[in-house]
Amino acid sequence: MKTNQNKIYRYLLILPLVVLMTLAYSCKQDKSSEKKTDINSEVNKIEEAPAVEVVPEIQKVLDFQNVDVQPTVLGVDESLSKEEKSQLLEESIMNHVKENIIYPEDAKDEMVQGKVLVSFVYGEDGKVKDAEVVEGISESLDKEALRIVNSLPDVNPAYHNGKKVPVNFKLPITFKLE
Repeated sequence: MKTNQNKIYRYLLILPLVVLMTLAYSCKQDKSSEKKTDINSEVNKIEEAPAVEVVPEIQKVLDFQNVDVQPTVLGVDESLSKEEKSQLLEESIMNHVKENIIYPEDAKDEMVQGKVLVSFVYGEDGKVKDAEVVEGISESLDKEALRIVNSLPDVNPAYHNGKKVPVNFKLPITFKLE
């Protein structure tokens, strides 16, 4: 029995570390925007080239930190700051996970616990797409994590250079028995 208590203490010690790492990662600032404006000013100095046929390119999925306007919760107050909107989105996602998670019975019986990392895209339409498990624990917990992510509420889409763009997210979902 002492071994089980040690495992519980380890998980409890890891949880604050995971939260701090998540916050540190989400608070990084994009310094490439300064370089982009310098490049844009240089491009404007170059004389215009003759017209060329434009071939549509496949829409790239951007990281949510590298867009001009991040996805926001539907109906969000536009007077809020970018940070407040981001915080609301994060809270909305976390509340959805907490309220809708169902611990699979087989995982309970086998005392399976841990973190499932799910990657997904909020598309140009604000809907979840392409959800997949990046780091899993067990088949049943992985399926539950995917079910939760695929049921996330729709959001206002992200914008980059004035256009709606899909953005990539990674969501860690911790399964812990009490």
